Amino acid sequence: LHPPREVPRRETVRVYTEDPDGGVRWHDAALVVRGDMRPGDVLQGPAIIAERTSTTVVEPGWEARLTAQDHLVLERRARRAVRHAVGTTVDPVLLEVFNNLFMNIAEQMGLQLQNTAHSVNIKERLDFS
Repeated sequence: LHPPREVPRRETVRVYTEDPDGGVRWHDAALVVRGDMRPGDVLQGPAIIAERTSTTVVEPGWEARLTAQDHLVLERRARRAVRHAVGTTVDPVLLEVFNNLFMNIAEQMGLQLQNTAHSVNIKERLDFS
């Protein structure tokens, strides 16, 4: 491995990507050609590493390191912001509202089945499960 150095950048470009804290905005990213990198080079995100056959985007909070085997390893260096998906927190009032809505839909489907069925067995059955 070579001693640490400043990785040669071809230019600075703007990328629209996510921050480590969860926000999304424009960033100034270093544009680096993979052929200019040596084993042991470390590149902090945001950056774009361009090759003949691929392009690697290093987002903010990540770093790219070139190993002695010429492998590009990306590692997260900043903690990811904790976000909860919509609907994963329990709200008892909304739960009851949706339970009533779904029960109403199920009852309407049962009545429709009872009205349109040809079989007497289905017409007289009231649980429609």
